[in-house]
Amino acid sequence: EIFELSTIASVRLAPDQWPLACTRRGEPVEGLELRVRRRDMPWDRLISYSGRRVQYGEDKYLAFMTLNDITDRKQAERALLESHEELEVRIAERTRDLQSALVAAEAADRIKSAFLATMSHELRTPLNSIIGFTGILLQELAGPLNQEQAKQLGMVRGSARHLLDLVSDVLDIS
Repeated sequence: EIFELSTIASVRLAPDQWPLACTRRGEPVEGLELRVRRRDMPWDRLISYSGRRVQYGEDKYLAFMTLNDITDRKQAERALLESHEELEVRIAERTRDLQSALVAAEAADRIKSAFLATMSHELRTPLNSIIGFTGILLQELAGPLNQEQAKQLGMVRGSARHLLDLVSDVLDIS
């Protein structure tokens, strides 16, 4: 009348299903885990029962029971399971984050490659034209140049070559 026994899943057991009753009937009990609650106070424990009935004379029996309080162990197991589940959720979230970052990085890499290809074409083409036309002018194929004009065109061609080298270096590095 003081105690109430139920399964770990909170299915209440009738007194004839209690471990001692089973053992007294000759039904061995091995590692049966039950919730024990006192009805008259806030006391709730998880107990593991093992027991056997032994005959020691004609029609004389002893029921041996071993009870182990497993409340702390079960709480630790539950905490470990919850921690494991939480860790799995965090790993899944982190994996999704990393996959998103990878997709973004790959997209950025494609954009960078497209930009560099466009930049290469858009910068090299006019620079090669400048270098070529200054070369033609310096060869005086379009007519004679004075010394100052030749000097200035040489500076233009040198600057254009330098800029073309810089563009090539940036493209090589990237």
